[in-house]
Amino acid sequence: ENLLVINKPHGLGFHAEEDGSPGVMTVLRAMQQQGDLEYAGSLFPVHRLDKITSGCLMLAKTRPAASEVMQALAERRVAKYYVALSDRKPRKTMGSVVGDMTRPPRPLS
Repeated sequence: ENLLVINKPHGLGFHAEEDGSPGVMTVLRAMQQQGDLEYAGSLFPVHRLDKITSGCLMLAKTRPAASEVMQALAERRVAKYYVALSDRKPRKTMGSVVGDMTRPPRPLS
């Protein structure tokens, strides 16, 4: 009721880019103006996802809700999970993997 959760695609930044490419907030505001988003009120971001990251992005509909969610994230009362999918094992120079790497139970398509 107090949150809007969207599925942010990879390649879409949070803010508008210097080259004129829109960011998440620009796209959401345009959708509101065009009537493509049911909620037409203010939106307050509570966290961000990098441009290369896809996934659920939470936006609060009120300042108090934004404060509450941001505090819960800061206090780690809300867990965030990141899942990386790859068709091969990462090279050592690509960084580190913490935790188990397992094959999916069925082929990804």
